[in-house]
Amino acid sequence: MSMVEEARDHFSPDYLVAALELSQAAACFQSASLNDQAAKAWLKAAELRKTNLRDFQGAARNFESAGQLMHNPEHYKSAADSYLAAGKADQAARAWTRVAGILAKTDPEGATDAYRKVVDIYRADGDVKHGGNAYALEALRVYQDWLLSRHELEKWLEASKESSTLLEAAGLYASTHKELLARVNGFLASEEMAAGEGMVIAYRNNDAEALQDAVNKNCVKFLPIEIVKIAKSLKVAELPSPSPSPGGNPGPENDATDAAEPTPEGLGALLL
Repeated sequence: MSMVEEARDHFSPDYLVAALELSQAAACFQSASLNDQAAKAWLKAAELRKTNLRDFQGAARNFESAGQLMHNPEHYKSAADSYLAAGKADQAARAWTRVAGILAKTDPEGATDAYRKVVDIYRADGDVKHGGNAYALEALRVYQDWLLSRHELEKWLEASKESSTLLEAAGLYASTHKELLARVNGFLASEEMAAGEGMVIAYRNNDAEALQDAVNKNCVKFLPIEIVKIAKSLKVAELPSPSPSPGGNPGPENDATDAAEPTPEGLGALLL
C-alpha cells in the first residue's frame, strides 16, 4: 500500500474547512470584480454545504450570493429549495420573489409560476386554524396584481376567490367585501357597481364624456392599481366630421356615419 493510499485510509476530507475556504475565495474574487469566478466558488461552497455537511441554510445563502452576482433565477431556485429544507419558509418565499422579478420581462409565464410558488409556500406555512396568515394574503395580492397586468382573468378570479376564503376564515369580512365585490350582498348598491356600470354604458354608447365621468369617480381610485390603470387607458372611438353634400345642403346620404363599434379591450373586456 502506498503512502497516499495509507493516508487516505486514515484521514477523511474536511468539508467544513473546504466550504469556508471556498467562501473566502469567492469573497476575494468578488472584491476584484471577477464575478464569474466568484459565482463558481459560491456554488461549489453551496454544494459542499448541502450535500456533505447537510447545512441547508448555509448552502442557501451561498446559492443566493451566486444569484446576486449572475442574476440567474436558477441559483435563486436552488436557494429556495435549500431554505425550505432548512425550515425557513420566509426566506424561501423571498428567493422565489426574486425569481419572479428576474423573469418578469423575459419569461412572464415563469414569473407567474414563481409568484404562485410564493403563495403556496406561505399558505403551507400559515396558521391552518385561521386559513392562512398575513404573509399569504399579501403574496396573493401581489400575485393578483401580476395576473391583472397580464390580463389572465381566469387565474385572477381563482386567486381572488382564494384570497376571499382566507379573509373569511380570519373573520375579516370588511376586507372580504373589498377583495371580491361580486360575492358581497351589498355590491349591487355600492359605488363601485355604479361606476362600473357607468363605464360599460358609456363604452357601449361611445360616450367619451360619460366614460370620463365614470372613471373619475372617487371610489375607482381605491380599486386595485391595475384596474385603475386599465380604466384610465380606456378610450372610445371619435365620430368623424360630417361632409357637406353638393350645393351645401346636407342630405341623409351625407350625414356622418355611425362610429365603428369599439372593440372591447382593457377594462371594457373585463367589464363586458
